[in-house]
Amino acid sequence: MIELDFTGLRAEVEAATMLPDFSQVARRARRARRRARLASLSAAIAVLAMLAPVGVLTAHERGINHSGPIAHPDETAPVQVGLQTPPAAPPPTGTIQSTIVAADGADLGHVYALVDVCVPDSCNLQLSAIQATPQPGVGPDRIGLLRDKPSQYLTGFRVDALSDSSLVVSAQPAGGARRYARVNTGKVADATTNATARVGDRIGPVDGSGELWAMDANTGQLSGLPHQPPVRQPVVAPVAPSHGLWVTGTDQGNSGQVAVTTSRDAGRTWQTSTLGVPADAGRPILASYNGRVAYVLARTADRQFALLRTVDSGASWDRLSTALPWPSADPNAGYGIVVRPDGAVLVWLQTSPTFTYALSTDGGHTFANVTGPGGPVIAVSDGYVSLGSPPKLSRDGSTWAEATLPFLPVVR
Repeated sequence: MIELDFTGLRAEVEAATMLPDFSQVARRARRARRRARLASLSAAIAVLAMLAPVGVLTAHERGINHSGPIAHPDETAPVQVGLQTPPAAPPPTGTIQSTIVAADGADLGHVYALVDVCVPDSCNLQLSAIQATPQPGVGPDRIGLLRDKPSQYLTGFRVDALSDSSLVVSAQPAGGARRYARVNTGKVADATTNATARVGDRIGPVDGSGELWAMDANTGQLSGLPHQPPVRQPVVAPVAPSHGLWVTGTDQGNSGQVAVTTSRDAGRTWQTSTLGVPADAGRPILASYNGRVAYVLARTADRQFALLRTVDSGASWDRLSTALPWPSADPNAGYGIVVRPDGAVLVWLQTSPTFTYALSTDGGHTFANVTGPGGPVIAVSDGYVSLGSPPKLSRDGSTWAEATLPFLPVVR
């Protein structure tokens, strides 16, 4: 007689017919959905990076004195015609506004702009190279800079180029210390050495210490200045390093006036002048093409502007009795000045939503309104950049060619 194992048979039948534990099934399903969503998001980001659009809406100049970016998280603006979004990307909630809030570069071939890309309740700060010609598949160099969370409000944006691939970006959060981030877009990583700066090195801030550092363009090594510029709140002026180091700030005494200091020996000695203009109305903008003739444009407390000039490399300064053809400026309006290779002086004022330009061909004594490139203008060592929509590049500050600037739409 064959004995049957009824106990074992019953266990097998129960195992084959037992209902599953639905809590376990639910957990497995949630994990599967999360994996699927992550995979989809990764694919979307990859597509966006390859198909990043090249339009921008509005622009602000490097380091201008303004109360905040045009694209405030609580503001909305329609997307301008020509702003392209990748068709494969899921559209964010709300309209997209992209704003160039600062820019700097070692030369026209290496200009980088901070772009704040916003929807009504969140922003993403991105760093991108301004491209003379579109480069398919090339997107931003960095995204998600400086903010703790997308809704955080920032102001006072700056970009300081230490070389053609090493940059320092910074901004001011409400109620907190200024924030800095170092970005290297090249193949040579930044490194700190015990060396001292050499003539021809670019200088800039690297953190919130208030000190300026120099960088060797070939090795990417940071080096210290023998002596820091003798001004408070130093800001490096956009003058080619071959024409010395030019720094604006506030007099170290108790005058509270605008001061300019220059060095021809990489920071070993400095020559400083106090300009007799109070520094509490607007940050001074310094411009020079040849390192001998230079101009400073500063806003005064009565919302007018003071224009000063040196013709001896900063040894002495004269205040020009120049009446700029501008209305009384909003205290937060952006402004700037550049000197062209022919010696002409171009100034601009942001009269939102437009820009007003004026040109002087007689050393800053008289100005006449002219047509401009459509945005703030900054100088680099071998040309000029207009941060309008679209951005434009120029060798002579007179003729301009459109450029492109990739950015990544905010993905929510």
